[in-house]
Amino acid sequence: MAGINTQNSLLNVIELARQQSMPIDMILATGDLVHDSSIEGYTRLRNHLEQFDIPVYCLPGNHDNPKVMSEQMDSVFVSSPKTVSIGNWLIVLLDSTVPGSASGHMNIDELNILRQSLQQYPDRHTLVCLHHHPVLIGSDWMDRMSLDNPDDFFGIINGHSKVRGILWGHIHQTFEFRL
Repeated sequence: MAGINTQNSLLNVIELARQQSMPIDMILATGDLVHDSSIEGYTRLRNHLEQFDIPVYCLPGNHDNPKVMSEQMDSVFVSSPKTVSIGNWLIVLLDSTVPGSASGHMNIDELNILRQSLQQYPDRHTLVCLHHHPVLIGSDWMDRMSLDNPDDFFGIINGHSKVRGILWGHIHQTFEFRL
């Protein structure tokens, strides 16, 4: 893609992750997992990720086909759950994709999953994961492809003080903000 051998790039990232001295509890894959949404691509990625022997939780991005992804990224270690409970933490994985669009939208079903998860576990620290960025990041081209209904999303988040972080993919760069 764009002159880059993405298979080699993936293998290099996997090797860097394996060299980390700290134990890795899980991998969160926040979308754009396979550019062509092919069964073969998801199968190849799943096989690479299974080698870590730790849970891998996936959510779709605008380059993914959510149905094909969830079918192919389903094994002992790799899955696409809506919520993950680990210790005193809740991880909520939301689908912000819009078929045929690079931009994101949090539909009513996903907003309800977020709302219900936060209400069900009000005492847990929570990490909310999605693909599209819910805040402007200062990049003209990427900000045109952000979440188009961030007020709906933050309307739920703002009512829950135990949300400790929001993690997204999509922007292809480091970005941090404090809310």
